[in-house]
Amino acid sequence: MSDSIPSNQALSLTQPNELKLAIEQAQNCLFKQQAPEGYWWYTLQANETIGSGILMLYHFLGEVDPGVQAGLCRRLLDEQAEDGSWNLYHGAAGDISATTEAYLALRLCGYETEHPALSQARRFILAHGGLSAIRVFSRIHLAMFGLIPWSACPTMPIWFIQLPKSSGLSIYEFSSWARASIVPLLLLMDRKPICKVNFTLNELSARPLTKTDWKLRTKKTGMNWGQFFVTTDKLLKLADKFPWHPGKARARKKCEQWVREHLERTEDIYPALAYGVLGLSALGYDQNDPHMQKALRALKRFQQIYIDELPEDSDPICLLHPLEGEAPHADNQTLAHPVDSEKIRIHQQCCISPLWDTPWSVTALLASGVAPEDPRMQRACQFLLKKQITDVKGDWAVKKPNAEPGGWAFEFQNDYFPDVDDTIQILDVIKQVLPQSNAVITAERKAVLWLEAMQSKNGGWGAFDVDNTRNWVNEIPFSDHGACLDPPTSDITGRMIGLFAGIKDRDNRAAIQ
Repeated sequence: MSDSIPSNQALSLTQPNELKLAIEQAQNCLFKQQAPEGYWWYTLQANETIGSGILMLYHFLGEVDPGVQAGLCRRLLDEQAEDGSWNLYHGAAGDISATTEAYLALRLCGYETEHPALSQARRFILAHGGLSAIRVFSRIHLAMFGLIPWSACPTMPIWFIQLPKSSGLSIYEFSSWARASIVPLLLLMDRKPICKVNFTLNELSARPLTKTDWKLRTKKTGMNWGQFFVTTDKLLKLADKFPWHPGKARARKKCEQWVREHLERTEDIYPALAYGVLGLSALGYDQNDPHMQKALRALKRFQQIYIDELPEDSDPICLLHPLEGEAPHADNQTLAHPVDSEKIRIHQQCCISPLWDTPWSVTALLASGVAPEDPRMQRACQFLLKKQITDVKGDWAVKKPNAEPGGWAFEFQNDYFPDVDDTIQILDVIKQVLPQSNAVITAERKAVLWLEAMQSKNGGWGAFDVDNTRNWVNEIPFSDHGACLDPPTSDITGRMIGLFAGIKDRDNRAAIQ
């Protein structure tokens, strides 16, 4: 292998004028995508379980907009792989649970079993074990429509919400994203509501679903946490049949309060918003409930309307529902095509990311030579300053009750779940753009104190929580996707060290060591 190209030769590969022009064009492009309020907000793609899930939610509630449904379905069909499957991330192999959920969503929307897309999906599902092989969350979604029994799902007793932090078994041992789904699911799985449909999914099983073995299993052999929790689930199912459940009403009330408090101050990630709606719906509330309305509006605001190709940015022109309180661009007053046009696709984002996209856009512009004094840079950082969370002690405070708030979230509003990574990046840019600002000095002091408090016992930092390291949470049957922890990582910890190293008027050596 030849040696690397010397720096002087590398520079000569591009004409200076061409490079300067390319940088200016990139800067102009970025500034054109900046919202009047100062933020940037780009498309966040995940997988089509999000689109499937929102369709299931609308049908469960009986609130279906035909045009929106059609756009979501077209997007869903566009993303189907050649083997009939849907995957979990770009380039991945097909996933049986994602494919089953897409199949169900399309059936709910009126697609017949012999539709080519469903025929292909059915072959994939059967070849990979049928419905008995799907994961827990997919089982819950099927049970909601009476397509499989609720007993096929793991038992999540509602009194789980009552376990104190000192037990080491509380909801606060789960990651923030898991916890935000688990609490409303406790309500749903306690009431076990069913929205009856006029079809079955017998065609997705090699044997009749009434004879399907839905027993929960662990992949490990011998005595282990997984086997312990599978046995515990059997005992909980027996206990659930008893007519007397002391404390259940109190636990139900606590779950409802938790869900409402979090919906009040958050535009959290899907599926937490959807499960919040389902949990309150299971208690008998309808869509006139203010917290349900807020969650449903937030989910609609995640939707992007487009034609042919998904745009990279989330300029309000491509949003089906512009953000409340955010002034839409002038050309967003009307859409070029009606929502029910056959050309329209609707992408259901899983989340929105302005407080992540904005500091990184500012970082790129600074690095490319834009002056910190540029009014557009000033406006961006003023926007970020206003979004610091200083009046709400989030879930992190359960383990750090004496710490004061001071972080930033990922979304426009997510006050219970500020995250370390966003806070690091926002601090970096506001200090560069507004170095002499008293507001920045105050914001930095609050943020640094909060970040110091978020250090885990092993010396590292996670994203949203402290000491979120109990591996048992990924062994319970409910956690068969294995993503219920937010442990400290070398990535975030390294960035924290870099941040502390740049703070000259504060001794952070103890935290770094």
